[in-house]
Amino acid sequence: MTINYTQFLQHLKENKISPVYLFSGEENYLKQEALKKIERTLLNAENKELNYNSYSASDIPPKVIIDTLATVPFLAEKRLIVVENIDDWKEKDEQQIINYLDKPSLNSCLVLTNRRVDSKNLLHTKINQVGLIVNCKNLNEGEILFWIRKRFSSEEKTISTPAAQLLLELTGNNLSNLNNEIDKICLYNKEKREINEKIVFSLSAEGRIYQINELAKILFENKLEQTLKILNNLFIENERPEIILGAISRRIRQFIYALSFKEQELSDEEISTKLRIYKSYDPLFFKQVRKFDKKILVRFLEYCQQADYEMKTGKKTAQIALENLIFRLTGTEERIVSMGKT
Repeated sequence: MTINYTQFLQHLKENKISPVYLFSGEENYLKQEALKKIERTLLNAENKELNYNSYSASDIPPKVIIDTLATVPFLAEKRLIVVENIDDWKEKDEQQIINYLDKPSLNSCLVLTNRRVDSKNLLHTKINQVGLIVNCKNLNEGEILFWIRKRFSSEEKTISTPAAQLLLELTGNNLSNLNNEIDKICLYNKEKREINEKIVFSLSAEGRIYQINELAKILFENKLEQTLKILNNLFIENERPEIILGAISRRIRQFIYALSFKEQELSDEEISTKLRIYKSYDPLFFKQVRKFDKKILVRFLEYCQQADYEMKTGKKTAQIALENLIFRLTGTEERIVSMGKT
């Protein structure tokens, strides 16, 4: 059976524990939260050390996992075994787990994680029959706004819809970043029960996450002075240069993906869903996409790779490498060279 994250939480509230779960999807924050929820349901601080095992699929043979599952729990109702990134398993590895699931241990709970469900995959089919697949997909804008309200509710606070929309706009759609911002807002507003736009803006608008996102967006509006000002502020705040470069590269890749989807005749709304581009948060995206073709964007990625190489090898300081990258992406470098030749 396949359920979503909210249904999984209700499943745990009803004290229903399946012999196997697959937490599948691209939203890593939800997968990690689901792991924490099931861990708290099955174990406590006193018995966790003796009854909890966590592995990466690429580092452990399935036989060891199966042997661990067969071990009787100590001072606990069930043993919890977590295996992450099972995308790395080969077919023969999956078959061993399938054989185990023909008669799974009643004293253990197996939790697996991966990036996506394949309906043709035999292991996924087996899990769907005897356990639960929890869909931890990327959330759309409406789902994220609902999640923000629930997250504040867990802190015994409410947030207005405009304030939640502003928080999403300033922070971006990464749930982990949003969670950190919510923690910060709650910490600085312990006595307040209602969170409004003024509170959100005062704490989030100058945040580094917002500034990085803004840099990546206005860069392709050719607002050179404003882009360099944000870059300088980020370096003053000791932001890691690879994070800044990553945001720029990600923006370029999103443009490339959008152009590919347009070739498939997908609408802007369909592309927005696939790329998690929300018009209220990023109204410039499709306007900027129309400025470029794939050939130019691939060249832009090569510029990013060169900046990365210069930073890693020390050929240039990180700030100079990123400033030069901005000049190249805005065409400023070519204009400067041209002026120098006249």
